[in-house]
Amino acid sequence: MPALPKKGDGMAVTHNPLSLCLTLVGIGGMMVAVYLIYFYGLVQKNPKKKEGINKGFALAIGVIGAITLLTTFQHILTEWAGFPAPHYTELFSVTLAVFSILMLMGSFALYTGVDLRFVSYFAAIGGLVMFQAVRAVLSFDLTREPEVTAALYTFAGLAGLSLLSVTHIPETHRAHRWARWIAAAFIVAMSLIALGLGLNAMYDHIASAVT
Repeated sequence: MPALPKKGDGMAVTHNPLSLCLTLVGIGGMMVAVYLIYFYGLVQKNPKKKEGINKGFALAIGVIGAITLLTTFQHILTEWAGFPAPHYTELFSVTLAVFSILMLMGSFALYTGVDLRFVSYFAAIGGLVMFQAVRAVLSFDLTREPEVTAALYTFAGLAGLSLLSVTHIPETHRAHRWARWIAAAFIVAMSLIALGLGLNAMYDHIASAVT
């Protein structure tokens, strides 16, 4: 998941994709958290509703995953910041690609009904990637607010790892509910940070264009 370059790192550009990316990450994360907290249990209690609920969520997170994947290519293929920024491109494109692919995999799994454990393996490995992003952000003082960006990636990493327990603890076991709530808490924390950064970025980009 991306975060903002530092002030003074370059001139304003016609379109900076970071605000859109962060906002979509926040929205997508919130939707996953709501699914884990409420709808996951609902479909277990009411199997007849499972197909409709799962396909609805699959459509929503699939669209988010597809759009964020397109912005990943924008980061890789264009001078999106308005100036050469290979360090930010590396950080943002890798982490955003992991998020996008995870959303698309989750969408496919929910829509088709395949085992979600295979998606959780990718999520866990992606979580380790996020911890490496934390290391890079803090080591090289990247973005305007390195500590906030590091917190974003930290919660993203914890969320990815925690999904393993959600998919591997039997649903009939009491611990399964706690696993879902813990995973949802990490995802909510990540999403709130992403939304805060994304909405502030939108305002800042508008301000830089009109002032």
